Amino acid sequence: VAGDAWAAVTASKTANDAPASSFKVKLAITDNTLETNAIVWALCKGNCPTNTALATVSNGVATCGNSVTNCGTIIGGSQTEVLLYDDTTTFNTDSDVSTTTYNVYFWIDSDTLSNDDMGASFGGYIHAEATQAG
Repeated sequence: VAGDAWAAVTASKTANDAPASSFKVKLAITDNTLETNAIVWALCKGNCPTNTALATVSNGVATCGNSVTNCGTIIGGSQTEVLLYDDTTTFNTDSDVSTTTYNVYFWIDSDTLSNDDMGASFGGYIHAEATQAG
């Protein structure tokens, strides 16, 4: 992902015989040699808005844009798992058979990036955890 361009990842949950009381979308970081908090993420439950900024960053802190469910920055050098969102909406399979899609966008904030980040690398994967209801 080049400066201020973005990459999107989609996760979803579908109602089934064991509805979830909690559905956590997480980012497991496998490699992070960045010195700064230049990687920004934004998560939307459903489609993200197309006519507004997903998040703005000031002093390494992200502020979510309109209709964005959650957002943040990745701490430089951190390899701690990041909770992107915890959806506590319970799906009742008797009345609501549906799928919820979560779109997660990642980009590099060019204003935060520094010369110290030259040659740095970042890697990770998104996964989900569900807690069965009742």
